[in-house]
Amino acid sequence: MRTETPDLPKMDLYDWAASGSDFTFYQDLGLGRYDEYYFNPDCVFILPRKRQVVWFDCDHLSAGSTQGFARRHLPWDIWRKKFAFLAQGNRLSLLVYTFTDSWVKQVVPFRSQGAVRVRYGMGEPYRLVGRLGPGAPDSGATLSALRSAWESHKPIKVGLHLGEAMLIFPIRTAFRLDGLFSFVTRTIAIPEASMEEFSWEQAAVGQVAVSSDGSCSIFRWKKSRVPFQRILAACFPGLLSWSFGIFEPIAHPAKERLRQMLCRWFGGFLKRVAPYEIQCGRTPMSIFISEKALGGTLFAREPIS
Repeated sequence: MRTETPDLPKMDLYDWAASGSDFTFYQDLGLGRYDEYYFNPDCVFILPRKRQVVWFDCDHLSAGSTQGFARRHLPWDIWRKKFAFLAQGNRLSLLVYTFTDSWVKQVVPFRSQGAVRVRYGMGEPYRLVGRLGPGAPDSGATLSALRSAWESHKPIKVGLHLGEAMLIFPIRTAFRLDGLFSFVTRTIAIPEASMEEFSWEQAAVGQVAVSSDGSCSIFRWKKSRVPFQRILAACFPGLLSWSFGIFEPIAHPAKERLRQMLCRWFGGFLKRVAPYEIQCGRTPMSIFISEKALGGTLFAREPIS
């Protein structure tokens, strides 16, 4: 499948997406049905071995139509859906939650969308400036590019290496302290590292926090089929967060021995009842920077003395 645009030369969609660049998606579902656009996916999963592009819309609330053609929210059909689009073959997979996100109602495997016309268009271009984390050959040049992008207000994307595949996502929030950059995503899809074919059965919805020292923290919501886990976290958030303190080492020797004992007794149970899991470690990552800076300053105020 190739991109189409009147302004830019045609190129392969895989190469464009693998460069971190944005794109638009258009499809016409045929006579008597609708056509639609999607603008700039929430994240993109790149599978180099098969040159596959899987992209995601992870924050969608059902909106249908009954009389006429206007879209509206229907009280009997309000589900939160996470979309995964496989560009090859124009296929769609769904992860359907209840309205409260308390449990997974349905997992729909990839199926053809049956469009009569499909078109991908090139969006904002990005460029790969280097890698950070374990095995990065020249992190100094990458950090220099990050500092330059920070000062010129250029958007940044991160490509998290998951085995041979790569998950590319835009940055929602960025922090800098003592030369260390940290980036936090919006809600995105998080595939398993060993995944050779994307499937919602082996992936989760969550958020990622990465830093320029190569550290990575991945938050995943569990795909529970019963509401108990989410309800527990919603009704007793303080109790759950306090209980998870047993996983953090304590400097005081006597308290640390008690913590280790509690962790052995209750750690497994806490991890089972929690509706989420957090994985921390060091992961290779690629840094992509937009070719275009954001707009100039509209309002500025000097620091208050």
